[in-house]
Amino acid sequence: MKFLKNMAVAVLALGASVAFSSCDSSGDGSLTNVQWTYTFEVTSTDNFTKEGYWINCYDTNLKSIQYAPNLTISHTAQVDTYEGVEYKSWYGFCPTRSKDNTDQGVSGDWIAHQWGSITGGGSDGSLDYLLAYWDTREPLASAGEAVPENPSCAMVLSTAGTSTPRSVRITNSAYGYYAMLNGTNYNLPFSSTDWCKVIFYGVSDGKRVSQVEFYLAKDGNIVDKWQTVDLTPLGNVRAIYMQMESSQTGMWGMNNPSFFCLDDFKTTFQTY
Repeated sequence: MKFLKNMAVAVLALGASVAFSSCDSSGDGSLTNVQWTYTFEVTSTDNFTKEGYWINCYDTNLKSIQYAPNLTISHTAQVDTYEGVEYKSWYGFCPTRSKDNTDQGVSGDWIAHQWGSITGGGSDGSLDYLLAYWDTREPLASAGEAVPENPSCAMVLSTAGTSTPRSVRITNSAYGYYAMLNGTNYNLPFSSTDWCKVIFYGVSDGKRVSQVEFYLAKDGNIVDKWQTVDLTPLGNVRAIYMQMESSQTGMWGMNNPSFFCLDDFKTTFQTY
């Protein structure tokens, strides 16, 4: 299964605060349900730049990030050179503790200020959270069960059994929020009929089996607080991957920036 194998290559171990909720047995000793909350807290300040984002974000040798226990999240970076100038880019998830939620304007330097949530921090005032950057070049899910070979935003729940995601907290990044509010050089300000959403897909046995949608903007409202997404409709899965869709889409994909922020991912592991 390429999806799972590719995610497991070049894993970087990061310290994380994992909240243990409960442990229940089925009674016959064969199955244990363990509830975990991934808060994405990182133990050392040395893991972050002065801007507040993960110090290894642009390391091209890394393909994923490991959070204990049993969670691997996607991350990829590349460096391109054009006329002697290096251009760095990344996709997937990047740990951040940036408090920068300032409006850089329509033509501001958003690349330097891409790292913060619109709330200026993590869920419920926590320090660390995840910034997600979806690759708009990735083919959107179509009819059927096929899964992209290398989804840019994916989480693999690696256990001997299965996992049942329960919920996750989500909000807009500052860049994503102000781009929809005011427009950029690439997209118009969102009207009351515009929308942008994140789609969570559940994966089992290498196939897409379920999905949950959350709107970052809809009906004239743009999310500016942390909100909870119910993931229980995904069911028992081995992995989740995320894609985005927007009403402002052109021949190259979404016009507004494909960023969002996650925190407090809750799941139940069924282990044997």
